[in-house]
Parts: sequence; structure tokens; C-alpha cells
Amino acid sequence: MRKYRAAIIGLGKQSTEDHLPGIINSQFAELVAVCDINTNLVSRVASQYKVKGYDSCQELLKKERIDFAIVAVPHDAYADIIPTLVKHKVHILKEKPFARNLREAIKFAKLIKNADLECMVTLQRRFNPIFNSFLQLKDQIGDLYFVDCRVTMFLEEPQSGWRGLSKTAGGGVILDLGYHMIDLIIWYFGLPDYIHAQFNVNNKNKKCHNVEDMAALLFCYKSGFHGSLFISSHCPPKEQNIKLLGSRGLIQLERGSISRMSCCGEVMEKLTRENAWPAASTEQIDYFCRILNRERENYGGPEYHMKHMAFIEAAYRSQKQGSYISPKDLLNRYEY
Repeated sequence: MRKYRAAIIGLGKQSTEDHLPGIINSQFAELVAVCDINTNLVSRVASQYKVKGYDSCQELLKKERIDFAIVAVPHDAYADIIPTLVKHKVHILKEKPFARNLREAIKFAKLIKNADLECMVTLQRRFNPIFNSFLQLKDQIGDLYFVDCRVTMFLEEPQSGWRGLSKTAGGGVILDLGYHMIDLIIWYFGLPDYIHAQFNVNNKNKKCHNVEDMAALLFCYKSGFHGSLFISSHCPPKEQNIKLLGSRGLIQLERGSISRMSCCGEVMEKLTRENAWPAASTEQIDYFCRILNRERENYGGPEYHMKHMAFIEAAYRSQKQGSYISPKDLLNRYEY
């Protein structure tokens, strides 16, 4: 396979810690340029990786020939960047979430589909064997009864800047902190039939922070299987946990470990890794290159992530209406 020429747009923490090391170790991609509105940061990173640096996406695309871009920018910036990349026929490996809301997601999906381009949302857990093991263990615990999901951390100060405002961020912990867990729910169990959500803004400085920082969701399936999801940026410790109860036992998935237990809690098998899976970022980039080379299916494309956006849209509508909302009904109302 030839090496695909790539650029990274947005040089925040996600790019510097994951995407840059990932692409340097990639078998099938080469970094040719970086881009960020912070000119000092661009200069430093471009010098470090010996590539061209730009403070404008338009300027980068005007001067460089690239096959795909890894994009990790504030949520509102995608409204301009996605159409620009599509116009220049550049494939997109995009940081989560897919969009700020369902309406914007439909717009992006149509643009990408009409241009016959590939777009994949970055979800490194898909390339971590601990998270992949869940599906195998799930088959061993009989009929599924209930799943309890938690994503928590404690922030001394509320998320500031664009992340704290609904206009720019699109939402709070449900859309941002909860997106990976929502992906796991859809991956492991499918899109729920009904969702009910309650959330609030606990931060007192609501002028600078008006998005939810704590949320409790209930979701259920017509089969009778149901679950809960709790998300908070005010609740220590930092935790990501799924506990699945079945007729023949239970599975507990935590950060770095997964266990299958008997009905009485005896550990039957366990897989543990203390640190994050180091190859996940590189494997994700290589997988995207294989998609471009028509060797793999794009399971993280726009059509798939419409489910995530419908899940999130249903949660926000549920809060407003005080009732269960069907995400599948929301999807059926739109063409994309």
C-alpha cells in the first residue's frame, strides 16, 4: 500500500498526545503538514516534526497536496472546516463528537456522501483489546437484564471557554464526556428504543458556563433489556465503568480491566492492563488508511454516527419534555 499524505488540523492535547505520535508510527500514512490558529504552537510543532506549518486551513489546502486530514478543533470550528475539506476532496479522520447536534450531523453527512469521501470519527476504544473483549464475554452470561454505565471525573474549575457554552460546544457532559460511553452502548447493545434524561448546571457562574455538568439517563429496548448512564464532571474519582448483569453472571468493565463473574460475584476470568493501549492511535490511523485503500469497512462513518447524534438529541429533548423519547423516531424523520 502506498503511504497516504496527511495533515493534522488543531494542535491541542488530543493531537499532541495521540494523533501526532500515532501518525509518526503509522505504516500507511505520512505527516506532511500541521495547522492551528496559534502561530507559536504551529512553529514549534512543525519544527519538531520537520513538516510545513500553517495557521489557516485554506492556506494549507492551497499549498499542500494531502489525502486526508486528522481534525481536532473546538466543536464550532468544524462548521467551516468540514465544508472546506469536502470542497478540496480531502478525506476526514475527525475527533468526536461527529457534530454539535442532529441537524448539523445531517448537514455534514450529506456533504461527505455527495462528495464521495470517507469520514471516520476517532474512537480509540475500538482498537483496545479490553473493550473488544466485552462482546465475547457478553455471550457467556445468558439473558441480559440490566447495564449500569458511569463516566465521572472531578474538575476544580468548570470547563471554560468554548466548552462551557452551548452555542459553541453544542452541549455539556452528555455530548462531550459521555460520547465514548454512548458509542460503547450502541456498539455493544444497539441504539436504544427509548431514552429518558435529567440533568442540570451545577456551576454557579452560569454566564461563562451554561451546559450540563451532571446527567442521569435511563435507556431501554423493546426486548425488555434496559440500563442507566450517569455522567459527571463534579464527581471523583475519574472513572469509566460498565456493569452488565445477565442470567448466568455479570461483566464489569473498568479503565484498564474487564472481568466476567459468576452470579455470586466470583471472578471467572479477567483481562487487565494498567495503562492505556499504546498502539490504539496508530492502529486507528492505519485502519482509516485501509478504508481509503478499500480493504476495510468504515464502521465509524457518518451514517453510523447518526445513531450517536440521535441518542444525544433524544436525551436533550427528554429533559425539555419530561418524558421518554425515541431516538429511532428522530432518525426516521430525516433523510441523510
